[in-house]
Amino acid sequence: MMLDYAHPRTLETYLEEIEDHVKNGTKKDFIRGKTVTVSPADLSVNSYSDEARALWDADAGKYGQASKVMAEFVLKLGKAMEKLFPDLNILYLPYMNYTLAPDGYKFPGNVYVELCGMPGIAQYKEPTIRAEDQANMEKWVAATGHPVTDWHYSCWPADRTNAPFAYPNVLQAFYRDNREKTMGTFINGGDDNEWLRFHVTLRNWMKLLWSVDYNVNAGLDEFARRMFGAASGTVREILALQVSGWEESRWPDATLTAQSVYGVSYPRTTLEKFQALFAKAHEQVKGDELATRRLAFLESPFQDFYSEFARVMDGEGLQHMVAMKVMENPKLDGQLGDPVWKDAPPATLRVRKKDGTQVEPKFPTTVQAVWTLDGITFGIHMVEPDVKNLKAEVTSRDHAFTWHDDCVEIFIDVSGKNAGEFVQLLVNSAGAVQDLKTGDETFNLENVKTAIHKGDGEWSMEVFIPYADLDYEKASAGGDKWGIQITRHRARSEAKATAGDENQKLNAGSGGFNSNLSDFSILNFRE
Repeated sequence: MMLDYAHPRTLETYLEEIEDHVKNGTKKDFIRGKTVTVSPADLSVNSYSDEARALWDADAGKYGQASKVMAEFVLKLGKAMEKLFPDLNILYLPYMNYTLAPDGYKFPGNVYVELCGMPGIAQYKEPTIRAEDQANMEKWVAATGHPVTDWHYSCWPADRTNAPFAYPNVLQAFYRDNREKTMGTFINGGDDNEWLRFHVTLRNWMKLLWSVDYNVNAGLDEFARRMFGAASGTVREILALQVSGWEESRWPDATLTAQSVYGVSYPRTTLEKFQALFAKAHEQVKGDELATRRLAFLESPFQDFYSEFARVMDGEGLQHMVAMKVMENPKLDGQLGDPVWKDAPPATLRVRKKDGTQVEPKFPTTVQAVWTLDGITFGIHMVEPDVKNLKAEVTSRDHAFTWHDDCVEIFIDVSGKNAGEFVQLLVNSAGAVQDLKTGDETFNLENVKTAIHKGDGEWSMEVFIPYADLDYEKASAGGDKWGIQITRHRARSEAKATAGDENQKLNAGSGGFNSNLSDFSILNFRE
């Protein structure tokens, strides 16, 4: 599924395909006009060939571990193309774990870069994040001798919070500082309600791409004045709160968490101001049908914002779990038949409807947990009318497509803070394991044990995780609290007689990726 860019045959194949295109006019998906694109599949580069391991940089962090693998390939391809195909250029997309420019590389003049801003440009409000991405951009400019094209995500971190944040000044500062270093931006959206929630910022973004000197605050003034009639002044206050709450707040360790968003950027006092201002605005536009409709449009995403605030800050609607202490670890056979499971209270996974409500899934799943002084064991029971056709294409460790199979995913934050650091464990229906720590794919739970049982109309799984693998010291008594999220992915498969893929979660109220911290709850250790 992923090319091994360190293997010599990959470079040879690229050149053979380019030659076929140039000489014979054969259409190639990776060639556009005079541009040869180098963009791996939408996964981290993770080859285990000897050539790749020699270039692997385990100390470069999650954005740089494979940077030398890709840079070496692009360098060799660029030099070969200079001689063989001098009329063609390369457009290379640094992304995922090869985003960072590695030291010591100078590319030929036919290499251009389209650079991904991995954290999401909205997070450039944090000086350290902005400085790190700025330094990386400048390093790529120096390495290629060309300005970069930006690939920026309007959908990040919008996928991890329902807050209707706004960041026009952040955008303007970026483009003003880099007017000579960037050739333009591809804005990568994707949220269903993106225009609904961010139309004010996106409008400013489009304006800035035409002129970096566009006055974003004057634009907000005019937007409020022209759209909301008698409520224009009040709406302008709402917009100002959206902007200042996001742009002027500083998160602990510059880390995006649900607590950062709702405890720092938009705390309870700000939420109450939003509610009061909208109530005032509705009074002001009474009798003005058009302004009333526009105000309703502006306000519509705020209900999800209020609901998520209540979940994160007040725990409303969050389903917690209990892990019960037992005398010995259960026998791992996947059947959940050991007597210790009778004392472990079950929780039922849920799915999120489009209106944000959580309901029981069509194919129910219950989860349980028990603990000893050695470690914790999770038991998951899943209703499945077509067990023989469970999807299990992945059979190797740490495969990036594990989630595409029928699988269970367990997120654990042993600090209990749900502040951004967690271990992520996926186990598919064949028992294949993928494990990460806060996105680091080199992390392994060395002694994790799994067992799968497939029955009639159901399948189940038991997973034992020793505390030592989590670098956690467990006291003999209960009272510990871990952050937790557990999911089940019922995969779509044409072979299944019963259609219906489902992504189920212990908590699904906020939606988005399974790693959305706004849906993490608490696992309570009890005796």
